[in-house]
Amino acid sequence: MLCCCLLRVLVCRIAPCRRSLHRCSVPLSYFCIIRLLGLSQSQVLAVVRLDQGGLDLREFPLAANPHRRRSNMHRQISESRFGSGDRRRRSLGGERRSPSSVSIEGDSRIPEETNFRETCDGIADEFICPITMELPVEPVMAEDGFTYDKSAILKLIQQQKTNLRSPYTNEPMGPKLLPAVQVRNVIEKLVSSGAISGEKAEYWKERIRDEKELKDVKQRADDGEEDAMYKLGCWYGHGKKGLRKDSGLAYQWYRKSADHGCVKGMAAAGYHLVKGLGVEMNRVEGMSLLGMATYARGGSDFAAYFLGIWYDDGSCGLPQNQERAMFWLNKVVNQSCEVRHLTEYHRVNAADRLKKLKEEPFAG
Repeated sequence: MLCCCLLRVLVCRIAPCRRSLHRCSVPLSYFCIIRLLGLSQSQVLAVVRLDQGGLDLREFPLAANPHRRRSNMHRQISESRFGSGDRRRRSLGGERRSPSSVSIEGDSRIPEETNFRETCDGIADEFICPITMELPVEPVMAEDGFTYDKSAILKLIQQQKTNLRSPYTNEPMGPKLLPAVQVRNVIEKLVSSGAISGEKAEYWKERIRDEKELKDVKQRADDGEEDAMYKLGCWYGHGKKGLRKDSGLAYQWYRKSADHGCVKGMAAAGYHLVKGLGVEMNRVEGMSLLGMATYARGGSDFAAYFLGIWYDDGSCGLPQNQERAMFWLNKVVNQSCEVRHLTEYHRVNAADRLKKLKEEPFAG
């Protein structure tokens, strides 16, 4: 069906010629499209009948039996030209006309399914963003006339500023972008119908899932849900779910979640304040938030870990203190904190640090 729709779009753009070729009444414009897309006989015949109205699209191209599909299409086309039943037999002099007699010269012998997928893959390749080398989730048309993923081209515009050049032609161009809604719709139909598959389709599906999840989480965060606010902070902090990495926005969402009582948000916002990430450094307030996070709702292993590390190193405004370092690192290793959001790497590092502290006590 998708291939038929694409063909009909092309046919509408080519002035049809009503002359016939040999035994086939297919307009010359269809032959142009055959050569352009390399389609099979039955696919083109189906479009011819569709253009005249009446072809049952359920018979094309997804019928389970390819021989039955071809037979059904020939029967429908033959009936449309010669009539059905007695009228058709009279028009043919009482003889039954074989479906194979309705043919087009130069019929491709490539299997229909393979040819269909190759055609759709070729169409999808035309939409690949030259920056990301993937199908764009939010396609936009730039001033050079080509389609890009919005986030990728915006990043390029910010980087090049007044010296912006087309990634395709390397010619100077302006920063104006227009939404490519039709391109998005075609890509969505190609992927959702299974017409294209593999890495191109899987990456696009993953991006769409991320887009939907991001929209849902943003809505929940706007409604005051603390866990959703914390998630947004994580995604902005690590540049996930299609978001640009932004420490400032990460801190804002962490702080909002902390203000709503989220222990993870307290620990993350405190860390940002101590390190000055995305916000002006304020170690007093940062340590206060981290201290709250170590006790609220059973305590955060994230907060305990960094307090232990900083006491061990004597950094971030804390004095070097072996006893306090071991106390906090032991909480991480023994998993006594009920709120756990520390990575596996940091857990392993905490165990190594604690082991080292026990073997080589701090002198003095």
